[in-house]
Amino acid sequence: MYTRKRIQWNMLKNSKGVKYYTPKEVADILGVSDRSVYAYINDNELKAVQYRKREKLISETELERFVSKHWGTIEE
Repeated sequence: MYTRKRIQWNMLKNSKGVKYYTPKEVADILGVSDRSVYAYINDNELKAVQYRKREKLISETELERFVSKHWGTIEE
């Protein structure tokens, strides 16, 4: 059974076709610590949206912008 939080998360994740990542997911993608991601957010190098009271989310387009600026292109 889905919790209310899970349903709201999925609705946000799928709104307008934009995918959002948690700071933990971004840290895993970039291979850095969670603290580094929060430092990027606090230094305004990585833009995050406030979701609920204590949660932040980073859009996929913002992550791509950040990566291209700091690491160049992503090779798949």
